[in-house]
Amino acid sequence: MNSLSSATKSLSVLDSNPGPYHLGLAHLVLLLAACCGGCVERYLRIETDPPAADVYVNGDRVGTSPLDVPFRDYGTVRVDAWFADVETGTFASSTALVDLDRPWYQYFPLEILSELLDPRVHVDRHDLRLSMTKVTPGTNPIENLMKEAERLRRRSR
Repeated sequence: MNSLSSATKSLSVLDSNPGPYHLGLAHLVLLLAACCGGCVERYLRIETDPPAADVYVNGDRVGTSPLDVPFRDYGTVRVDAWFADVETGTFASSTALVDLDRPWYQYFPLEILSELLDPRVHVDRHDLRLSMTKVTPGTNPIENLMKEAERLRRRSR
């Protein structure tokens, strides 16, 4: 009985202690995953009408449209665009809340495979087109709207 328990002990010690072959294989797999891994590039493409507007994402100026803004996290971002033409005295602005949704390969556990084991570079591009209404100084769009509403009201009576 004593020899049986010592044989069982020696088997359990052998099973719990992996040999150098197993450790070398594990290191090789980790090294290959690190070297061959691809990545995901995320961009928000912003175009404005009129072009050459100053663009702000979540309050930070990112450049002049049209431009590609790299982003790291998915979710909702606020995009503001401001345009001013000094020569003609016109200006325009626009604001949009943009939902940056994840593609199918960015959900757990697929994201681990796409970022670490897939050697290809995935490009996730979101497009946004902002149309801005030009306003010239001296014209008040609210005043014009109120005058037009009053004119239509008188005409309907």
